[in-house]
Amino acid sequence: MTTTETTAVPVLLDGGMGMELHARGLATADDLWAARALIDQPDVVRAVHDAYLAAGADLLTTNTYSTARPRLQRAGIGERFVELNELAAKLAIEAREAHGGDVLIAGSMPPLETTYRPDKVGDDRWMVDHYRAQANVLAP
Repeated sequence: MTTTETTAVPVLLDGGMGMELHARGLATADDLWAARALIDQPDVVRAVHDAYLAAGADLLTTNTYSTARPRLQRAGIGERFVELNELAAKLAIEAREAHGGDVLIAGSMPPLETTYRPDKVGDDRWMVDHYRAQANVLAP
């Protein structure tokens, strides 16, 4: 019988996008802060990714905390769902490529509503459908 030893490899995650956008002067007090940053100042989102990579992050998280379709629909911009999620992924990919390309990217799968309380969101099927739609846009 043989045994295989495994060695854990630490992965350094990026930091909080919302806090960093706020520190850079972007408004983060409303429910659509991540979407607004993508619409109004995508260069700042990209700069945050660049800063985290320069600090040694091995994994970037997409700026998609408030780009779930239900939130966008409630704000009257539901038709921008694909566009904003693709842009968030594109900015993370561009940062990765600019820093050598050996970085993981994780898609942020946010609460579909403005709460994590299960009694305040849709049923399981509704949630699965919306998360699947967002995952399908972010997956490539």
